[in-house]
Amino acid sequence: MNILSLKKYINIKIFLKSNLFFKIFLGILAVIALFMNVSALIKIYNLQRLSGLSYSNKVSFEIIEQKGSCKILANFEFENDGQIYFGKTIFHEEFLNQFAALDTLEQYKSIKTWKVFLDPENLNIATLERIFPYRSLIYAIFSLIIFIYFLFFKKLFLKHFLD
Repeated sequence: MNILSLKKYINIKIFLKSNLFFKIFLGILAVIALFMNVSALIKIYNLQRLSGLSYSNKVSFEIIEQKGSCKILANFEFENDGQIYFGKTIFHEEFLNQFAALDTLEQYKSIKTWKVFLDPENLNIATLERIFPYRSLIYAIFSLIIFIYFLFFKKLFLKHFLD
């Protein structure tokens, strides 16, 4: 063991044995885990509430620039119980520039009838695209696992890795 790794070993041991620093570290992990899990739950709730289904033949598309990339925006209208509703969807897929988005735009324009996913309790909430938030869910699970690991296995961590 060289001097640099010995210093690192001692610093980690002092950090973990110091209750104040470890509690601050655990608090930061708790806030991160809470944020990630609440964010994932909100996204899942927003997805599941779009349980209604309608169809639209009147969809117009345009390419918009957002944060250095391009996305496709769809303006659509659909009818439900004799009343006409309007909606907008910014598709999830990102493109480097407008020319890269043109092929996808042409594919979208060739579709005659679109499924409209809507909230049956509030028909003003509607979209053409429903995507399950896998990434947010995975981040939430990993952040929770890391938090639980450090919460319950401090003694095991100290005993196994540092002694």
